[in-house]
Amino acid sequence: MYKITFSVITLTLLGSLQSVSAFDLGSAMNAVSGSSEKQADSSLLSMLTSQLGITSSQAAGGTAALMNKAKSSMKAKEYKQVTDASPGLKGGSDNAAMGTLSKMAAPSVAEAFKALGMESSMVDQFTPIILDYAEKEGGPAIMNLLKTAF
Repeated sequence: MYKITFSVITLTLLGSLQSVSAFDLGSAMNAVSGSSEKQADSSLLSMLTSQLGITSSQAAGGTAALMNKAKSSMKAKEYKQVTDASPGLKGGSDNAAMGTLSKMAAPSVAEAFKALGMESSMVDQFTPIILDYAEKEGGPAIMNLLKTAF
């Protein structure tokens, strides 16, 4: 009886260890990293929606349009510096609004804003908010890289 109980306990412990080893620290770090990016992205979107009176889709799409313009104007290394330092700027091209816009043939920022239901003059209102966000997140050097690209 003792041997059977010992065997059952041993097998149970081995099964538990197997499920513990299934835990992947890398996956956990990616999940935490992704959530901090979403928080940063959410912070920027909140600033834009509250200051400009626009929807979150318009904020995300407008940011993505400006960041796509910046990306095409910058060296890859510079763009990576900006998005690494200001994670909220990285997620812009992932959103649904930009998915729709990307089907258009390389829209200008003004065309993208119009497609999102905003006047092209809103670009001038987005820019300082995004630059302020970039400076707070990454410092003056990051803000200047982005300012040059806009």
